[in-house]
This record gives sequence, structure tokens and C-alpha cells, in this order.
Amino acid sequence: MKILIAKEKENTLQKILADINGKASAHTLNGTSKIFELTDDAERKFDALGLPLSHRKEAEIEFMSGGEVAKSYKHSRIATRLNLIRGTKDWYLVSAEQGTIGNYGGYLKFILTAAQDAKVVSIVRRSYSIKSAPNEKSL
Repeated sequence: MKILIAKEKENTLQKILADINGKASAHTLNGTSKIFELTDDAERKFDALGLPLSHRKEAEIEFMSGGEVAKSYKHSRIATRLNLIRGTKDWYLVSAEQGTIGNYGGYLKFILTAAQDAKVVSIVRRSYSIKSAPNEKSL
């Protein structure tokens, strides 16, 4: 599966959500607005990290719907699990499935490649200097 995350694909995305969720609705992702919100949040996060647009390809989002419930809640709940991957300039839904969560709730993970991580670290390191310890010799 590789579905473009775009307004013109909203009906397709909605059908995928309806198909995987079945009749479950309490803790599942029922509308496409959250999908668009996830990709917008990722882009803002990458902006904050200083990751250039040209280095964002293959970044990923893992998402599981559902909030926390009281610890006394003993039953598992049906949730929606999504994986999204960034292309050169757009995001794509690459997997969508029904998931199960306990009382802990869902999650959201932004995942960078090793190269993206190295780029972010190099950008951050430009913003500070490292002071030598008093007994260290300069290189």
C-alpha cells in the first residue's frame, strides 16, 4: 500500500479507515483530519530540528490511536495503527491496520534515518562550542 496523503485522496483514506476499523469507533481513528495533522506536525518538528526539505525523504511516522484510560480498566481496546513515510515532497500511507491497546493508550513516533539523524546533529552542533577541560590540550 502506498497512498498519497492529499486532499484529493481523502475519500480513499476514509474508506481505508472504515475498512480496518469495522464497527469499532470509541478509540479508533475515524476521520482523515488526524492523518493530515500528523504529517503537518512532523513537518513542524523537522523545521524545529533544522532538517532541510531535501533531507526529509524516508522519514517515518508510526501512530496508534487511543488515549489512556483508568488503570482499573481491564479490557483491551481496538485502535487504529498507521505507518506513514515521507517521499521527496509528500507523505504516503504505507500501512493501516487494526491494533489493540490496553489502558496505556496509543503512541506517536517520528522516525529518522541514520543519515537524517547525522544531519540534525551536525546542524545542532553549529549552534554551540565545546569548552576544553583545564587539563586538556587543544588539537
